[in-house]
Amino acid sequence: MVRRLGFSKARGHFTDVSAEIAVGSTLDESAVTVHVAMDSIDTGHHDRDNHLRSAELLDVARRPSMDYRSTAIRPVGGAWALDGELTVGEITRPLTLHVEFGGVAEFFDGTRHASFEATGEISRAEFGLGFGPRCDAGRHREAGARRRARRTDLIDSSEQRCEQRLVDHPP
Repeated sequence: MVRRLGFSKARGHFTDVSAEIAVGSTLDESAVTVHVAMDSIDTGHHDRDNHLRSAELLDVARRPSMDYRSTAIRPVGGAWALDGELTVGEITRPLTLHVEFGGVAEFFDGTRHASFEATGEISRAEFGLGFGPRCDAGRHREAGARRRARRTDLIDSSEQRCEQRLVDHPP
């Protein structure tokens, strides 16, 4: 979500996002990485999207990607916290995402899927993404992601350990 001129909201998403979830035998051995192509912003309005990509806002020529790398996963209340680093262009800042585990299910084709939703808040100014005198009014933006992970190359015993850990050790 982007606040326009400090008083209205424009919702959008990035269409070119890739993520990797590595499930280890412990939380310390598990990791998440996410790569976002900044020019894939889509708010449903072509002119606004082009303005967001411009040097005035995202400046995708200088900042072609946004990358997140987890550094720790820890239980917090009834959910999880994913500590990590967000890099936008050449600037890296710490970012904790609050993660809700949706569950694991077997799909009709026999593949097993796990569902997660992660939210956090970033300061555009910390990444050099400010714009105009009203930038401080909408300086902090909520960032969110919904991901579904599908078992592809994991061996069954590793997947069962992951499921068992999530069941035995709920947050």
